[in-house]
Amino acid sequence: MPSTSSRSRSRSPVGHRDYDEISIDADDQFEREEEDIKVLDGLERMQKDIIQLDIGGYKFKTTSRTVNQIPSKLSKLISLKSSGNVPSYFVDRDPKHFGIILNYLRNNGEIDVRTLPDEKSALAAIMVECKFYGLVELESKVKKRLEMCRCQHMME
Repeated sequence: MPSTSSRSRSRSPVGHRDYDEISIDADDQFEREEEDIKVLDGLERMQKDIIQLDIGGYKFKTTSRTVNQIPSKLSKLISLKSSGNVPSYFVDRDPKHFGIILNYLRNNGEIDVRTLPDEKSALAAIMVECKFYGLVELESKVKKRLEMCRCQHMME
């Protein structure tokens, strides 16, 4: 009666191929585990980098890296030390349109002007906030959107 276990221990090319396949699977698993560790390390660094922005009483959480991507009054503000587990910074401004500013920072200055509101009053308020925070490029994009709205209203 032939033994099936001796076949897997054989030094034949078939046996080596089986061993190589197992080795490749182990290498793939090791690479996946390394990737998982890198992701977890990145998330851990992000957790240590979290800050809280209190804009007019509304709290926004982000990372100092996000705020520091584009020079602004916010990036200067968070360079100041804050105490606590999650550093918190208060800015006495209207929070209504701050989400747009924060998304602009999160996207490293990229924004599609069509995603901005089309109401003139909202755009004017966002421009005021852009001026306050020193976000010249975003202010320019908001102005462009305002001009697009004016053209649309003239056509109606």
